[in-house]
Amino acid sequence: MKKLIIMVALLAIFFSGTAYAGAGDISASADAYVWEKTKDTNYGGNSFFGNVLGTGKFLHNSVYSFLAFDLAAISNTQSAYLWLYGGSVMGSSDVTVWSTDTGWNENTITWNNMPDNFTQGATTAVNTAGRWYSWDVSSFVNAAEGSTLSLALTGNGNHLQIYGSSDIGCKAPYIRVTAAPEPISSALFLIGGTVLAVRQHRKRKKT
Repeated sequence: MKKLIIMVALLAIFFSGTAYAGAGDISASADAYVWEKTKDTNYGGNSFFGNVLGTGKFLHNSVYSFLAFDLAAISNTQSAYLWLYGGSVMGSSDVTVWSTDTGWNENTITWNNMPDNFTQGATTAVNTAGRWYSWDVSSFVNAAEGSTLSLALTGNGNHLQIYGSSDIGCKAPYIRVTAAPEPISSALFLIGGTVLAVRQHRKRKKT
């Protein structure tokens, strides 16, 4: 009898806490930037020009950045934020994150072959202060759970913004995912079933 009571108490303690699944920091699995001025040149991979990402304009030509994230282990997303470390070369500019098609490779993507299907997301002001900047990508992560998420970043001003890429090791881009609490219905079912078993055990002892 005491064993059954202890079992009920342990089940109650175990399932009383908030459970989370699929939460954590997800590093970019690939990233690169493209430059309108050199439409057929690739700026990705671990090369001198591939160690940074960019948005905005450089020499009056637009610069976009692309990032891919493996979300195979992510589920039940409550919130998700993209974090990049960097800043604007001059002045402040609004930088927008977009979801894009996943059919690109960081070693081959160029201005001419980049994805052309963009869905607009959050916008963040990036200034000359070198620091971490974030964008809310919760809806994009929710839609891409269990697969690959592809993002693009664009700047609306005439200034260039530079960020660290995944190839520099430190201060590399990542997405921080927070998962929603798991439903407690299954926990309550287990506890209720154990309580019922205890009651039936008592009845059998009395008879």
